This record gives sequence, structure tokens and C-alpha cells, in this order.
Amino acid sequence: MPFLEFPSNWPVFPDKDQLADFLEFYAHTLDLQTWLGTEFQNAEYDDDSGRWAIETITTDGRKRRLHPRHLVYAGNAHVLKYPLIPPFPGQGEFKGLLYHATDHTDASTIPNIQSKKVVVIGSATTAHDVCQDFLEAGADVTMIQRNSTFVLSTEAAAQIALPPPADGLAFEDYILGLQSLPTFVLLGIMSGVTAHMLQYDSQLIDALGKTEFLVAKGEDGQSFFSRGTIRRGGFYINEGASESIASGKIKVMQCTQGVKQLAANGLVLADGRSAEADIIVLATSWKMFEDVKEDIFGEKVTRRTNRTWGMDKEGEQGSVSALALLLQSSF
Repeated sequence: MPFLEFPSNWPVFPDKDQLADFLEFYAHTLDLQTWLGTEFQNAEYDDDSGRWAIETITTDGRKRRLHPRHLVYAGNAHVLKYPLIPPFPGQGEFKGLLYHATDHTDASTIPNIQSKKVVVIGSATTAHDVCQDFLEAGADVTMIQRNSTFVLSTEAAAQIALPPPADGLAFEDYILGLQSLPTFVLLGIMSGVTAHMLQYDSQLIDALGKTEFLVAKGEDGQSFFSRGTIRRGGFYINEGASESIASGKIKVMQCTQGVKQLAANGLVLADGRSAEADIIVLATSWKMFEDVKEDIFGEKVTRRTNRTWGMDKEGEQGSVSALALLLQSSF
């Protein structure tokens, strides 16, 4: 973090409580003004004054109107309010509980969960996490996979995909070096690294290969990095669900054509197979920020900004955190 580094004795992957405590300490130490319990509602830009008109509202209903010169919107998590929910024929016939992963909280709080059959539609990170949560709560769990999924261990990610800086190289210089590479070059490098990662995780990949789970192996030049950069999904950094799949504790039904329809007691795949379910969870991702930007900023601001996410023809990626620069340059 600028001006204040994370503690040197922290693990590579700190837990949520460590990060939350550090952020609170960070804001207090640097005397940053933070407004919790406050929601951004809308923003308009005035060309004559060169200032924004921003409206916010607190959880108790108090409204504020601000007029800054610059606006930085770092709210990628806002898309979690915009789930992608594909329509399924027969959806109204399903008698069980059907919801998107956005609404998932804790499987153990569902009454009689040990007697429930759960089907999770999707096979990327969210689907794995939801499946593992239901499994640990005692449910019978099945994952529905349509397309292949990149799977890698945390060790492969830390040691091969993004290895630590060489001795004597400052972390800031290490990050600067990575960021200085053109995106297309970095995508090519990560495509070549995929084979090394598959070899590193060969035991896990071989175990998954004995199930119906379809592992992506980068034959088409893709990598988990390219899927994350372009698609924002299609991979899973293993936190235990892969072993559950390999052991058969989480069952997998793979069908390229996906779900054909829902039925009263479950669903039917396009290949004719069926899966019984008391609960169906849609781990079908969320809309891209580009698709919800107008809802956040309005049509006038949106049409004056460049694309936010994905890559352009020059290999430059528009990102949510870069939105302020895009807005400012557009005006």
C-alpha cells in the first residue's frame, strides 16, 4: 500500500480479517476520511465549472451532494448487484430452492441441509467455493460443467505464474517490470507458463482427469491469466474443492451444450441426462462493468467514456480503477 507496507511477517495470502484490520489501521494512520455505510447514487459532470455533482446516501437515509474536480470509481464489486441469470425452459416448474450465487451466504444455515441434494451450475471459482461450502455442510453436491476450467494450486500461482522477486530486487521495481510489459506479450508468456504449471500440479490434474471434470490445458493458447483478463473467469485456484472433486465427494456432470431445461425435481442436460435437486445455485457469473456503467453514471457520462474492461486492438486493457483517467481525458 502507498506510504505503508504490509507487515513483512505476513503470509503470501493473508486472510480477510488481517486485511480488514490493516485497512482500518491504514486509514486511521494516514488520516484518511472514510464514509462507511454510504452508497454512491449518481454523478453528473458540469463542463462549465469543471466539477462533478455527486450524490450519496447513508444507510439511515441521509443524503449528501459533493462537487469535486475529480472522481475515482474503484467499485468493481458493484457488479455483484448485476448477476447473469440465464433463462431456463421449465424454470417455473422447479419445486425446490433456486437462486444465484450472489445470494449465497452460508450453506450450514439452511434447514436440514444434510438431507438436501444440491446442484451448482457453473465450474469456475464461485462454483467451486459454493460446492465446497455445501459439501462441508453435509449436502449431496453436484457441479454442472459446460466448458473447460483452468485449475492451478496456490503454490503454482505463487511460484510459477507470479514468482517472488529475485534477491535484491525491490517489490516496487518487480511490479513495475511486470506492468511495463505489453499485455499481448504478457499473455504470450503466461500461455507458455501454463505447461509448467500443469506439470507442477500433475498429480492433481491427473486425479481430476479420472473424473468427468474437464480441465483446460492451454492447447488453444489460453491461460488462466488470459481468461481472467478478457473473460474475468474460467479458472480456479485450488482451495480444497479440487480434491473433493477428485475423490468423488463433489460429483461433476460435464455437458458442452449445458442445461436443456429445469424440471420439478431437478434439471435435464442437453445430452439427456438428469440430475435431482432440492436446491439449484446459478454460479453463472456477473455482468461486465461495461454493461452496468450506464446504470451507475447515467447515459451522458457513459457515452463520453472509453471502454472499461477487456482489451482494445492495441492490447491496452480498460479497467475499473482506470475509469477516473478515462473520464477526465474524455472531458
